[in-house]
Amino acid sequence: MIDRSLSRMGWIGEASPLLEAPEQAGELGLGSLTFKRDDLLGAAAGALPGGTKLRKLDVLLAQPPWRRAERWASVGAIGSGHLSTLAAASRLTGRPFDAYLFWTPPSARTLEDLAATATAAERLVYSARRATLIGPRPWLLGAGARGDVAIVPPGATTAPAMAGLVLAALELAAQVRAGLAPPPDRLVVPLGTGGTAAGLLVGLALAGLPTRVHAVATVERLLSPRRRLARLVRELLAWLAAAGHPVDAAVDLTRLHLDRAHLGRGYGVPTPASLAAVDLARAFGLPLEPVYSGKALAALRAQAPRGEHVLFWVTPRRAGPLPAAPDWRDRLPPALARRLAAPADAPRLSRRRVLVGGAAALALGAVVRTSGYPDRPGWRGRTLGSWQAHVLAALAEALLPPAPDAGAFAQVPAAVDRFVAGLSPGLRAEIHLLVGAVEHGTPLADLHLRRLSNLSPEARRAHLEGLAAAGGLRRTMARGLRDLVMLGYYQQDATWPAIGYGGPWVRGPRPRPPHYEALVAPAGALPRALVRPEEAA
Repeated sequence: MIDRSLSRMGWIGEASPLLEAPEQAGELGLGSLTFKRDDLLGAAAGALPGGTKLRKLDVLLAQPPWRRAERWASVGAIGSGHLSTLAAASRLTGRPFDAYLFWTPPSARTLEDLAATATAAERLVYSARRATLIGPRPWLLGAGARGDVAIVPPGATTAPAMAGLVLAALELAAQVRAGLAPPPDRLVVPLGTGGTAAGLLVGLALAGLPTRVHAVATVERLLSPRRRLARLVRELLAWLAAAGHPVDAAVDLTRLHLDRAHLGRGYGVPTPASLAAVDLARAFGLPLEPVYSGKALAALRAQAPRGEHVLFWVTPRRAGPLPAAPDWRDRLPPALARRLAAPADAPRLSRRRVLVGGAAALALGAVVRTSGYPDRPGWRGRTLGSWQAHVLAALAEALLPPAPDAGAFAQVPAAVDRFVAGLSPGLRAEIHLLVGAVEHGTPLADLHLRRLSNLSPEARRAHLEGLAAAGGLRRTMARGLRDLVMLGYYQQDATWPAIGYGGPWVRGPRPRPPHYEALVAPAGALPRALVRPEEAA
């Protein structure tokens, strides 16, 4: 059985209890309303805060490379429940971790999470915006080892962590079979990074429950497209199969409903409906918060599926303060400490002005960055422009061994252009985009204000090595450009001795292996397909 043989930290003991709410079900016109109380997970252990994040870390941190890593690192909002749960795991295991934080409006509860994170984290890094925090550090979005640090992705959403939610769905199925709740028609859960919804969907299929997963988006559409959820399901199924737990049940993605009507102004910002839902839940003992679970309950109240048996998954941690040092504020990065200390009504730039100003700055930057390339006298590229030829020559200088003569690098763009001209229009367009993205993507990856071709050869090489180390699409981009310039460089005879290549046998007199002559066609011979039958006879 998957629940008995899957490696875990052992933090999930008894099943989280179910709470029936017949009065609220009646008010909403539901067949029944049941709350799955993950906030009570690990209550007996005391050191663990509970919450669905604990299910993810219980499996994830027991797998390589997290199990043996010297330290962990992860990213989240200043009041991230994911980071405060990782902080509890850090305290329990004695494993240091680094926390990368971005701003969201604080509340009393999120400040409790921040206090726990600041107390346990060995290193805190802060930026006001997600883009400026993650842009220079794209590896924070990945999962796996980076030197001696194991990266825990946002929300711990990676395949082994989602397996913890598969176990949660099997746990629910056992409670349903025991008569503790009716089989749910619909399961309501907030949608952040998507791991909870994807894991539950797979687990419900494995348990044989035909339950629909109603995922209420708490992040922008760009960060939670349906294809991402489909990819997470595929990754989870592949990981389970590789771990010796193939899922033979069909996972029906049409049973996953994405509800985007309750995001409000954006991630981390409560809505009036989510605040009202939190107040309602508090009245009967549920510790919801307004950013995730409050928006999910608001969605259920706004469009209650009449007559259905609904299960609402309570994902937050237990109510109450977490272990924190009295001087936790002194440990914060200065910029974050100043912003927390500023009055809540302090004047700030409006979102509209920021967007307009940012657009103007981007437009000006685009003009500056895409102009001023040096002339390439005599350039007659069939598919590549003069500026692209300049970029390819700069890449060749950074990536390739020293040229045998001064003109070897200069000839690379022409050779690449001849190769690209023979490709399909679609591939040519992709190569144009590839060259432009790497040339002008330096601010996002390394905070370089200059474009790639204007950096020193050493800085160009370091930038491309960083892209390759980031994995995924960035690695593909770096390797694609490397291969293009190598193709153009090693077409030149003068570069062959450096790699021990003597050139093609058919060019000029040189010793040939005995078996080579048997492969040479007689003079005047035609390919077999071009010989007429009467001639062959």
